Amino acid sequence: MRRLIVTLVVLSTVSWSCTSSDDAPAPTVSPAGSPAVATPTPSPTADPAAGVRAFVTDFMEARIGRDADRARSFLAPFAAEQYDDGEDGLTLIGTSNPHFESWEFVSIQAADANSYEVQVTVAEAYTESDETSSFEEVLFVGPGTDVDGQQRPFVIRGAGRTSSD
Repeated sequence: MRRLIVTLVVLSTVSWSCTSSDDAPAPTVSPAGSPAVATPTPSPTADPAAGVRAFVTDFMEARIGRDADRARSFLAPFAAEQYDDGEDGLTLIGTSNPHFESWEFVSIQAADANSYEVQVTVAEAYTESDETSSFEEVLFVGPGTDVDGQQRPFVIRGAGRTSSD
């Protein structure tokens, strides 16, 4: 029975190593006489911040595209209230002049095991003018309930405008 278990673990290790990327190190296996245990090295795609980055990218692209309904779907009720009230100068999709033109990440920091503080810079432009401005926002991202009452792995739980030029 023990030989069968070790054989299955070794076979699953071989299977795992065949599907890993070329640049990932091979799994380590326990010495002979003890059960074989694979120790996989996390790949960059296993990075939890990657999901946050993708989520915030989708949210910000909806904002830049002036799709208020889509952008609002990323929000928890508290964050929706902050944007609706214009707290700290927050606006979900900007105004017509100046309008949101582009954005970029400043930082992504883990706040706890499953929540993140994401800082972004939003560039604004004025129609028929060379004048531009920008501001920074902090987005608090983590699991929660969205404005439609659906539980999601990521929502914008809260936001704040942190600076302007």
